[in-house]
Formats: sequence, structure tokens, C-alpha cells
Amino acid sequence: MTELFVWREIFGSYELVGVLREGHVGLEFSYTAEYLDDPHSKAVSRAFPLQDAPFGQKETSAFFGGLLVEGSLRNALAITARTSTKDVGALLARLSNESSGALVFTVDRESPAHGMSYESVDLEVLQDFSNAPREVSLSLNMRSRLSLAGAQSKVGLHHEDDDLSTGWYIPMGSAPSTFILKAEDGAFPGLAYNEAICMSAARSLGFDVPGFALLDVGGEAPLFIVERYDRIRDASRAFPRRLHQEDFCQAPGINPELKYEPMGAVYPELGSWLLARESDNPFGDKVCFFESILFDALIGNCDNHLKNYSLLYGDDWSSAEMAPLYDLVCTTLYPALDAEMGVSLCPSRKVQDTTWSSIESHAAAARLPIDLITSDFLGMADELPGALEAAGDRLAALGFPAAKEVSCEIFENRADTIERLAREARGRGLSL
Repeated sequence: MTELFVWREIFGSYELVGVLREGHVGLEFSYTAEYLDDPHSKAVSRAFPLQDAPFGQKETSAFFGGLLVEGSLRNALAITARTSTKDVGALLARLSNESSGALVFTVDRESPAHGMSYESVDLEVLQDFSNAPREVSLSLNMRSRLSLAGAQSKVGLHHEDDDLSTGWYIPMGSAPSTFILKAEDGAFPGLAYNEAICMSAARSLGFDVPGFALLDVGGEAPLFIVERYDRIRDASRAFPRRLHQEDFCQAPGINPELKYEPMGAVYPELGSWLLARESDNPFGDKVCFFESILFDALIGNCDNHLKNYSLLYGDDWSSAEMAPLYDLVCTTLYPALDAEMGVSLCPSRKVQDTTWSSIESHAAAARLPIDLITSDFLGMADELPGALEAAGDRLAALGFPAAKEVSCEIFENRADTIERLAREARGRGLSL
């Protein structure tokens, strides 16, 4: 990679923001002089304030590397691109047309608006994706030059019409995707049902979650599909619009390799500090963030790392609030997975070691009123069993009978923890 030009989408138009290039000590990002001279310009990240000097390797790789796939998918991408997994610039050059948020990359100064289109995808391709997730996701994402952060097999597609079994399209050029489709890889049976149930339960308990569904494509397992909250349909335009976002690793400049909390349980405070400083709804978002961690502890979601929380910007890039919740799964249903939470509420980080006393300590450190947190938590604990059962029943009625069994398994897996924490919370409340 010699240079990559960085563009932002704003109100459906593209504006050249800056350039990624290899400097003397690694990858650098710098704003263009024209962008800096524009009084309406906004920083592309809280980690990149508007300035003349370039940003160095550490912060540049942390932010832009956070847009790339991870794990074995990243290894496969590096092999295909004939480069290192750590060469962020070279990998972005191969997957540069579509990622999270509203940044798009080009290898020249030609606007990304040129060459945007969609190519139809039939159900057979989605069936192949269900049966061979990693191979097909890499192939489709390379074809559309799309990068979705994370290690799970997933693809970004555009959808039109009301029938989810038809109307799927691969975004070509810089055309935006509007849905993310995830497939089970066989290691964690029932994962699609699991995520659909946990997302449904979160919605029932009042959390903001994007639209989602299960899609039977005739494969070994249904696909879990979720609507992108960083895309907006616009009837007056041929293509959807992008909204910018940055996750809780990118905004404070944390390397994505540190998305899982180190020992000591400090990420709840980090997220609260970030929202207090950057959100246009600081108190409400701090409460939502903290209570989403409580929800994760209740459902056994130990994969709740920093990259699963984001700031979502408004159309004009001037305001930001906490994005809807996503990637909600009961990971304790799978004994092979680590029980240490990515963002935790106790020193050991192990979800089973979470106590109401440790929760109170973190609420105090986040400067949140414990009476409000206690009341909201007890409401969650009381309503969650019924929400899990209702989610299983609803999916079964839609033609996915196995979801009923999975919802029962999730409840049985979490019942003791839900009951214990609720009992501790009530006991502490009575003693105050």
C-alpha cells in the first residue's frame, strides 16, 4: 500500500478527509489541508482531533485496524492478500469499500460515489453460506471488498422487499450494505437461536436493539440476520446513507487486541467515562451502558467486549449517543468458552463470581445512583425468565421449534445466578 484515501459520507455525499500512508515508523493518518480548512469538518474519531500533524503508528493502527476482521478470518485474508495479519494498510486496501460506520477508502482520489451498484444473490448462495460459513463469507466479502470486525463468519448484504427469502444483493463498489448475516460454524450448536432469543429478551426488557430475524435457507442451521443501525434508508436516494460510529476501543484509542478486559474489572468505568465525556445524553447512556453489563451477567454473555459497544453519530457528525445493543449471546451455554466477561463487574472477571456488592462498587465508581440501579436490576431479574420463554415461543410459532428448547436451556443455565443476584440485591436494599 502506498496511500489510501479516507472519505466520510455525510448526508449521502462523500468528502475527502485524509490519507493513510506508510511513514518512517509505520502506518500514519493525516487530515488533508482542505479538510482542516473547512469550518464544518469534524474529527473522524475522538482519538483523532483535527490537527495538521500526522497521527503515528500506534493510534492509527488501533483505530483503522478495528475495522478489520479478526482471528482465523484475518489469517485467511492475509494469506489471500499475501501480507501480514499486522499490515493494517495492506489489508484495508483489499477490504476498503464497506465497513462499520461512515468511512470509505479508495486507492486514488476518485470519489467513492462512482461505480456503486448491487448484484443479486439467490437463496442457493445463502444456503452455501449456512453450510460452509468461513469459506463463503471470505469469498463474498473479498468480492464486495467489505470488512466486518470480529471473528464470527458473517457477510454484509443489502435487502429490498418484505420477503426475507428473496431480494438479497451484494454491495459492489462503495454501495452500502444494510444487513449483517451470521452463520453457525458447527462448534456452537443453536447459536442462531441463542442470539435471537437473547436479543428478543433485551428488547422486552427495554433495551434498544436493531431489527433482527432468523432465516431458513435450507442449510444445516438458520442464519441470524440483523439490520445495520449505522445505515439509513432514504426514499429520495438510490442508495442508503451511512451513519458514522466508533466502538469503545476506537474512541479512546485502545488497540483492538485489548478489547477483553485485563484483570481488575476497569472497563465499566472506562465506558462510563467515555459516555460522560462524549455522549449528548451522558447520564441516560451511562445508565444504559451499566445496565447492559448487568443484563450480560444475567444471561451469561461473557463475550461482551469493548468492540460490542459503540458511539453512534448523527447525520451531521455533530452529536453522538450510545448505539443499540448487539451480539447478545448466552456464552455460558457452551462449556468450552471462557467464563471471564469482556467487560466485567468483579475482580476475577468470571461471571459466576459477580456479586451484588461488587456491582454496587462499580455503580459508585461510575457515579450512578445505587437506588436506581437496584430498582432497574430487580425489574430485569423478575422479567427475564418470562422474556426468555416468550422469545422461544415466538420463534417456535414462526417455524423454528428448536428455539423453544434453546430458550429453556438458557433459563436453566442462568436460573441460579438470576435468583442469587436478585436475592443479594434485595438483601442489601433492606439493610441500607
